[in-house]
Amino acid sequence: MDGAVFPILAGVLGLIVGSFLNVVIYRLPRDELSITRPLWSFCPACARQILARDNVPVLSWLLLRGRCRFCSAPISLQYPLIEALAAVVFVAVFDALFVGRALADLPATAATVPLLIGYWVLLASLLANSVMDVEEYIIDLRLTYFAIGVAVVAHAAHQAALAESTLIDAALRPSLAAGAASLAWIVMGILIARRAPTFAEQGVPAEAQVPGAAESAGPPTHTAPECGVSEAFGGNSAAANPPCESRAAPDAAHVAGERFQPVPIVLLFVMLATLATAALWEQAGDGHLCGMSFRVRAIATLALLVFVLILAAMQSRPADAEIVAMLEEERPRARRVALKELAFLLPMMAAVAGAYLAARQWLFADDWRGLLGDQPGAGWRLAMGSLDAARGCIAAAALGWGVRIFFTLLFGKEAFGTGDIHLMAAIGAMGGLWMCLIAFFAASLLALVGVAATLFRKSARAIPFGPWLGVGTLVALWTHDSVVAVARPAMNEIWRMLTAAY
Repeated sequence: MDGAVFPILAGVLGLIVGSFLNVVIYRLPRDELSITRPLWSFCPACARQILARDNVPVLSWLLLRGRCRFCSAPISLQYPLIEALAAVVFVAVFDALFVGRALADLPATAATVPLLIGYWVLLASLLANSVMDVEEYIIDLRLTYFAIGVAVVAHAAHQAALAESTLIDAALRPSLAAGAASLAWIVMGILIARRAPTFAEQGVPAEAQVPGAAESAGPPTHTAPECGVSEAFGGNSAAANPPCESRAAPDAAHVAGERFQPVPIVLLFVMLATLATAALWEQAGDGHLCGMSFRVRAIATLALLVFVLILAAMQSRPADAEIVAMLEEERPRARRVALKELAFLLPMMAAVAGAYLAARQWLFADDWRGLLGDQPGAGWRLAMGSLDAARGCIAAAALGWGVRIFFTLLFGKEAFGTGDIHLMAAIGAMGGLWMCLIAFFAASLLALVGVAATLFRKSARAIPFGPWLGVGTLVALWTHDSVVAVARPAMNEIWRMLTAAY
């Protein structure tokens, strides 16, 4: 994919998407608003419609000196910050796929554009959920479902765009097995869901089924099937709630102080321009601009994201105390609930594993080309890409739920949120199980760094894990090939030793 202008276009697109993400972050947690109602942007203070010239990402905020044109109410620094961060992420993803070639198996051609779009959507959804997670410990599952759907389409389109010669036995048979596993997951899920354990059966009292319902004096809470609550890995975390819980987020995070502070945004914008120019310079074949190789650009982006996330985590919020109190309240029944979740999931996982292994070992083992023809057409490639995404989604979700159950049983309190499981499912659908594994471990290490950095400013034990998963996903994108090259042979040898005994 040649053309020196593409890194700049990626940054501009990121700014536009970031502006839309601000709408998503503000409106989704609020019952009275939706993404489409009203269709225009408005000032939260005076409710006046924002003019088009005042809605240019970052630039309008700077020109207006961080205030509404009509009522002079301060506009939070969060708005241009999200726009600039989205642009940085979009440039970083384009850089990884087309300039730095972090995933060497992907050609730097138009065939990879569907995957580029898929990663953009994934990271955008992670960014929006990260902000909501930091503010209110909310993961909106509508964003993760959308990212999963885009991942399925992106992988199908990518496979269809590749040459037919790339469709080989080694790639097709796992995909067909993934199809059998996905079908087993759906069938077992329907059967088990007909008798899913209720809150009462899990020992959850009615007043605890909605966060803060017993003691809340603020706006009324609501339940939304699309929303889940997230908490940190490792037991020192926010409470795990049913995946349908949501609360109307307060406006505090969207209200700025009286003082106009343009320096952080200007510096961030300068860094964005530098990263995009360095990627453009290398793509044009002129070498590294000022020694900024792909590795240097990746490290700089990582340092920026971690720094911003640590600053955000230093702010104490009312939701911190609420989540910690909820965690302590649920501690006596945490292990019992985890065991019931395990009993709920085991039949599904057994069916999935059995269907996958049976399909991979026995179905079409002799001559699958006899069934599909000598040269499978684009239709089969579409199916193969979709099934690959489904396989990654299911495997990543199983990993996340396994982490939740294991560490809940180990620590005696909820240790991983259902919202985070959905985030991992979205990561797995787009990047596969290996990328999800790398993202999870990278996020865990980075979260420990964040905890250590915020101890002197914030005493609350609640740590939203979603933002760290977002940063970990970028780390996984940058390091996927090198980590897999080391880990896969070791994993294969361990598997060989285990199966040799039988």
